[in-house]
Amino acid sequence: MAVGFSGKDGNLLVAKKSNHITRTNSDFHVSEPLLVNPEILFEIEETKIIPVISPVAYNEKAKTMILDADITSAMISTAISADKLIIMCEDSFLINQVGVLSSVAELDKLFENNIELIPSDPLIKASRYVLSNSNSSIHFIESNKPDSLLLSIFD
Repeated sequence: MAVGFSGKDGNLLVAKKSNHITRTNSDFHVSEPLLVNPEILFEIEETKIIPVISPVAYNEKAKTMILDADITSAMISTAISADKLIIMCEDSFLINQVGVLSSVAELDKLFENNIELIPSDPLIKASRYVLSNSNSSIHFIESNKPDSLLLSIFD
């Protein structure tokens, strides 16, 4: 059974104070996570609950922030010591030429061979965070291919 959580539940996520906040409307701002408090996830680990986490959190002033989903998922996977982070994307280079990343050295080598990759891209920042802070591998799969997520689980 899947259960929805937001980063605001039990302070699962805390948003970073950002000098470059993008205003999306009068009530919400876009930011990045500052930290992950994974205790709530550890509590449900032995249950049959599958957590579905929305990237929304409070900042230090209790203002609701929308978080970058790529960086948020990277921080969550690192906080819970996940073996694998699956990133669904439409980037054909990452899917077809890379597929799986296991080290920062592999990530850095991509920049030598591909001028289209941008180090500040949220997918790349998220990948660097995971590879620098955990023993996880990153698997890039097609977001527009039917059953790609299900099929990737068995790879």
